[in-house]
Amino acid sequence: AAEWPDATWECSHTGGDRFAANVIALPDGACYGGLDPDTAVSVVRRHIGGSPDTAYLRGRTGYSPAAQAALVAMHAAVPGAAWGEVVLSGMTSEGSTHRVRLRALDAEFEVAVTEHVAPPQQLTCAATSHNRATVPVAGEVRRLT
Repeated sequence: AAEWPDATWECSHTGGDRFAANVIALPDGACYGGLDPDTAVSVVRRHIGGSPDTAYLRGRTGYSPAAQAALVAMHAAVPGAAWGEVVLSGMTSEGSTHRVRLRALDAEFEVAVTEHVAPPQQLTCAATSHNRATVPVAGEVRRLT
């Protein structure tokens, strides 16, 4: 808020668990999590410049969890693909495995994403017991064209 006072909104909640984003960039819907005040400024600065910081990037609003995991993997594997230039072009699913197709840099890419069930843990601050979360894990980013 000190860095961008006219462009910063504060809200009380952006998600339901400890993995929820704590910064959402609008209007493009990029979600970042695990940020403290110092890292938030550098991460937002990079995002504004078109280069998302994949160490904190959770995905994009409106995408399924598998597509969000593929988007993060794509940005990590193809650094020349600026934010906003990577577009979801399709997805097929079979059970807990998803094949996510993304388009960037005039090429088509595919990422296999598998859902894994995490060990039981306290997922929210108010949880009275441990629960298991389903976590999408992206595999290798493959260039198709």
